[in-house]
Amino acid sequence: MPMKKYLYALMFLLITGVSLMAQTVKKNTPAGIIFFDGSLPAFEILLQDSGKPGFVFLYSAGQRESAAIKRLLEDESVINYVDSAYHAYKTDVTENPQLALKYGIENVPCLIIIDKNLRERSRIYGYRTPADFINLLKQVFE
Repeated sequence: MPMKKYLYALMFLLITGVSLMAQTVKKNTPAGIIFFDGSLPAFEILLQDSGKPGFVFLYSAGQRESAAIKRLLEDESVINYVDSAYHAYKTDVTENPQLALKYGIENVPCLIIIDKNLRERSRIYGYRTPADFINLLKQVFE
């Protein structure tokens, strides 16, 4: 009988340990770029106040190319770099067409890189590898 108690205790400890390890791994895995949750004018104020550059991600939810760029923006190295050096804003142009007009966007997906003074510094159309994307962002502000 005492042996059963030890087995149950051991099983409990193993299950609890595995569960805690799974939770720890999940917490340390980046969920994605932190996109500003608010209006574009509020985002622009954030850029000016923080002194950090930003980018505006314009996409169309149903478009295959937009899905590819979304995967790029979910890459761990991209998340870590962007979240440390930039503020980010995204919008679906089918829900917010006036933003596409403001920036003169004819094709999506598009990333518009802007400095802290709200000047457009570069545009990125189409997919890039994570390394190419990070290098391009670094080159814009050299």
